[in-house]
Amino acid sequence: MEEKDVFSWTTMIVGFSKRNKPFKAIGVFARMLEEGMMAGEFALTSILKACASVLGFREGSQVHGYAIKTSSENDASVRASIMDFYVKIGDTFSAQLVYDRSPYYDLVMCTVMIGAYAQKGNTELAIEMFHQMIREFKILPNEFTLATLLASTAETGDAILGTNLHALALKTGYAAFIHVEGAFIDMYAKNGKIEDACTVFNNMETKDSVSCSSLFAGFSSNGLDREAIEFFCSLHKSSVKPDPFAVASAMTSCAKLGDQLQGSQIHAQIIRHGHESDTCIASTLIDMYAKSGTIENASKGDF
Repeated sequence: MEEKDVFSWTTMIVGFSKRNKPFKAIGVFARMLEEGMMAGEFALTSILKACASVLGFREGSQVHGYAIKTSSENDASVRASIMDFYVKIGDTFSAQLVYDRSPYYDLVMCTVMIGAYAQKGNTELAIEMFHQMIREFKILPNEFTLATLLASTAETGDAILGTNLHALALKTGYAAFIHVEGAFIDMYAKNGKIEDACTVFNNMETKDSVSCSSLFAGFSSNGLDREAIEFFCSLHKSSVKPDPFAVASAMTSCAKLGDQLQGSQIHAQIIRHGHESDTCIASTLIDMYAKSGTIENASKGDF
C-alpha cells in the first residue's frame, strides 16, 4: 500500500495495541501525525492504552494535548481513556482535573474515578463519588462499578454500605455477575458475616477459585477452622479445583486444630495434584506436622 489513509493507520495502531506491542503502536501514531493525518476516536483510545501500558507519561500527555487541540477530548470515550491513562500511571490528580472540566458525566468516567480512589485507599472519596453519580447525575452503576466499590467497603468494614450495595445489585440485575458475587463474598467475609458470604457462594451459578479463596480467608480470620476444613473437603465433590491459597489455608486450619489425620489426607491430595513444590503450601505442611510432633512426615507421600 503506497498511500495510507486514516483507516489503515488506525488499523495498525489498534492492532499493535491489542497485540501488546505498545512501542510499535506509539511509533505508528507518531508517523501518522507526521503524514498530516487526523487521529480519530479509535486511534486515540488505542494509543492512550498503549502509553498507559508502558507508563509513558510524556507520550500520553502529548496525546492528551493533541486531543485538546483537536477538540477530541470532548468525545466521551476519548475523555474516559485520557482519565484511565492518568489513573494507570498513578497521576490521579490529572485524571480528576479532566473529570472536573467535563461538560457531562457518564458511567465509564465515574467508574474510572471511583476505581482510582478505591485503589489509592481513599475509600471515603470513592464512596462520595459513587453517591454523587447516583444522586446528582442519576447514573446507575454497572457490575464493574459495584465490584470496585465493594472492594473498598471490604477494607473499611462498612457493612451497612455493603448491604445497601447488595440490594442495589439485586435491583439492577448485576448481582449474578461472577466478579460481583466474588466481591460480595469478600466483603461479607471481611466484615465477619460468614453466613451471608456462604449464602452468596452457595447461590453462585458458577463458582471459581477466587470466591473460594475469599471464603477461606473469611473462615480463617473469624477463627472458624473446622468450617474451613469442611468447606475444603466439600470442594472435591464439586467442579471447583482449589488453588494453592485454598490448599494452604486448609492446611493452616489443620495445624491450628492439631488435626493430623485430616492434614495427612489433604497432604495426599497435594501430592496428587502436584502442589507439593509450592513454597506457601510446603510451609503450612511443615507447620502442621511440627505441631503434631511428626515433622518427619512432612517429606513423605505414604499415608
